[in-house]
Amino acid sequence: MGIEHIVETYAESLQDEYDVDTATSVAEALGVIDDDHDVVVIDRQLSREADVVVVDELQKRGVDCRIVLVLDEEPSESVLELGCTDYLVTPVDGQELTETVRRVLRIGEYVDRRRELGSKKLTRNVMEVEHSEHELADDESYRELNAEIERLEAVVDEIEAELGLEDIDRFL
Repeated sequence: MGIEHIVETYAESLQDEYDVDTATSVAEALGVIDDDHDVVVIDRQLSREADVVVVDELQKRGVDCRIVLVLDEEPSESVLELGCTDYLVTPVDGQELTETVRRVLRIGEYVDRRRELGSKKLTRNVMEVEHSEHELADDESYRELNAEIERLEAVVDEIEAELGLEDIDRFL
């Protein structure tokens, strides 16, 4: 099965839920991938070095996306150290690929919400150091900040429960 057929199969399985761009060479992939892409799926059948070349280039460019590798065997330690969010081992069916992309996007959302939550908590801590309890009790922005922190904590907890804490630890 040629790379064109594999790429077409992957695209067909994802296009009902996601906007999909495809590439059948490393050069083409590097020409297509930009910050508009949330997830990049790299199949090593493209070339044995495709994962390293693409991941390195995306990191140099500062492209913020999640990467899923499709491998023909369990990954070596060097592959795991590339900074990919997840991997699949062939044969890969459309449902498995779609579920993996969905999970990877959810992990990205989790990381973003945790980062946002940390920032909001830091802001609250600064407010608590700089103002008395009495001042904060009358401060609408402080109450709104606390409500936002509670909302973000609920979102983070929901995602943790959905994915399972062991998944979260694996991808962070």
